[in-house]
Amino acid sequence: TSQRLEKVRTTVSTIFEGHGRIWAATMSTGLWSCKDGRWKHYTDSLGVSMAIYDAVPDESGIWLATGSHGLQYLDAQTDEIKSIESFGGVTCTRMGKLAFDADGVLWITTAKGIAAYMPETGQSLFYSFYHDGIFDKSMSISSITPGADSLMFLGSKSGLLSFNPRRALSNERKVGRIVFRDCHITNIIGGVKSKYKLIILSSTLLPGWCAADGGLES
Repeated sequence: TSQRLEKVRTTVSTIFEGHGRIWAATMSTGLWSCKDGRWKHYTDSLGVSMAIYDAVPDESGIWLATGSHGLQYLDAQTDEIKSIESFGGVTCTRMGKLAFDADGVLWITTAKGIAAYMPETGQSLFYSFYHDGIFDKSMSISSITPGADSLMFLGSKSGLLSFNPRRALSNERKVGRIVFRDCHITNIIGGVKSKYKLIILSSTLLPGWCAADGGLES
């Protein structure tokens, strides 16, 4: 038979055992733990986010993927909490799912992309949906787990995806300020009058670029 635990009467995002306790992370009432039948509640009054989408334990505490406070870490002995909201220079406060790989790197899905956080050093990397073109944001990554040969497997509403961070290339090019020198609007394309209008932009970095219905074109 089943029994409802009256202490936790809300949507539970994940439940696990660690540090001699049962832990339940919830979508709206923070984090709960139970030891020897005694419940403890971690809420925003202690600095813990009320919206927790995932949680994983390590040797000393619990990592929390939150909906508004970024990645949080709860020390299981002292109850001290810390929040991390910047990964590889990108600010992210809305986390998704968490997974440790074989090297101890914590992988996090976020609303902007995928973050890799090294707990021992505090260093991080970020793979952006917008700038790195790893995935289309509309895929909505819902789960993540490490595989062999550095592969990361991602569950999305478009199906199962794989991603190898070792094959990702960084764009080190520094683009300076763009100064537009001229703007010209015309409906003459290739010497023929068209119903579409082009905005021709001439700049220090983008000579001869055009803005049309489909965006910028060279």
